[in-house]
Amino acid sequence: MSYTYSVARIRALETTLLSKQEVEKLLDSDNPDSIIQTLENVNYGGTSGDKKNIEEFITKELDSALKTVELLTPQKDRDIINLFRLRYDYHNLKVLTLAQLLRKKLSGTIPLGVYPLEELESSMPSALMTEILSLKEDIKPEEITNTIEKQRWTHFLNVSKRNKFVLDLFRKNIDLINLKSFIQNKFLQVDKTGFEVQLIDNGRLDRSIFLDYYDQPFETFFKYLSFTDYGIFKDVPVEDNLWSIEKIVDEYIGEYLSDRTKLVFFDIGPLINYIYLKEGEARTLRTVWVGKKNNLPKEKIKSYLRKSYV
Repeated sequence: MSYTYSVARIRALETTLLSKQEVEKLLDSDNPDSIIQTLENVNYGGTSGDKKNIEEFITKELDSALKTVELLTPQKDRDIINLFRLRYDYHNLKVLTLAQLLRKKLSGTIPLGVYPLEELESSMPSALMTEILSLKEDIKPEEITNTIEKQRWTHFLNVSKRNKFVLDLFRKNIDLINLKSFIQNKFLQVDKTGFEVQLIDNGRLDRSIFLDYYDQPFETFFKYLSFTDYGIFKDVPVEDNLWSIEKIVDEYIGEYLSDRTKLVFFDIGPLINYIYLKEGEARTLRTVWVGKKNNLPKEKIKSYLRKSYV
């Protein structure tokens, strides 16, 4: 399998993504059931067993997309593309490990990882729990999730270090996680010590930058960002809602990937961009579905969508 063929195939698949017109049709749906009918008409998610469950459609569609990308990836880079399934394993580890700690069953696992949930639940979390609980007796749930998240990025950076594009992408992801954490923690008035333990190392922005600006006004930090690749954050309406941060991050990484992969024909970039596009499509569907279930006005729902869909 060569990237010449793989990238050409991915370019063709990109034309099958939901269009603005199709999203507009979903926004005009009378109710959530109409959305399901529309998805069935375009064969989104194949045949779902539960006609009322949008998550089943989304999970099946994402699983299909990941399988397609895996098949199109040359053997030499399979370990890199595998990381995009391992993201879900690390997420599931957080849920399962917290469930063990709290001694109760928790929802929120996503069946898109490399390992079956049953395997994670029966083996990996136990080993991880031993390691985590050895840190301190009164460990808090958020410390567990922080520990697992940091392990994930250490793993991802180690695997991707031979490919500059992927390494840069992951380091940007770390920056964006730290930026969201900075804004959210500062807005919620979490003390600097509480914020510092959440920082993930090895992004392009050093942790010292976040700590130096943490006790200063938002405007001072945003002014600094205006001289970096993250100037878009200067427009974050912090006092409005934290959802806007997620939307800006989503749009930023989407534009970043698009700009850096549109002229690439012999490397993994377009395949990774396609995964992000499918995940963005899934978030759009989920947003419209939730909005319709809660009887939100059309324009309100559109305000939550990426600009590429409105």
